[in-house]
Amino acid sequence: MNNGSSPPLHRTGATHELAPHPPRRTRVVASACNSPGYLKTSYGAPVHIESAVFVPSIDAQGRTYGATVLLADVPDLCRSLRSGRMPRKMSGLQLELVRFGQNGLLAPDVGEYNVIAAQPTRVGSYASGLLLESDANCTNTLSATEAVFRSGIVTVDRFETGHDGFVSGSFEATCGQGDEASGRFSAEYCEITAPQLSCQ
Repeated sequence: MNNGSSPPLHRTGATHELAPHPPRRTRVVASACNSPGYLKTSYGAPVHIESAVFVPSIDAQGRTYGATVLLADVPDLCRSLRSGRMPRKMSGLQLELVRFGQNGLLAPDVGEYNVIAAQPTRVGSYASGLLLESDANCTNTLSATEAVFRSGIVTVDRFETGHDGFVSGSFEATCGQGDEASGRFSAEYCEITAPQLSCQ
């Protein structure tokens, strides 16, 4: 799970990491409602969400064991990621979804995921969340203190894998110094096979 220092973006066969967050004074990120989803916080200027993607975590046997959902203010995010490109100056939200069973990780599914900011220690469905506001080097300019979701619930109401799949749901969480974040997402399936992502 994400600890706020370097949130992973899962893809087939590897893990890509965003750069660590430099500390800075709290500022506001929010977003307006549109078709791929919306993000609202209790403070800040609106960010227009233009695309949402669902990136599966897939093991060597082809089994899905986790999911990353990205909401962003850039168009055609999946096309960029599939081409090995991470867009510069991107604002939005990253959610990670995992389910732990008695014998290890399970494939994500519909249901409620408890938002946590640490590694889970028992069976259950868990989510982590991170507000994003990257610079020209694709580094998140929000500090972990202001960006990481601390508690809350992510509700997944539809989960379909495959090339025509998507994930939809909603979330309510606290972040920063007790600020609130909420919204919905309808994210298209986006399997990434590029060996690495470059900042472009």
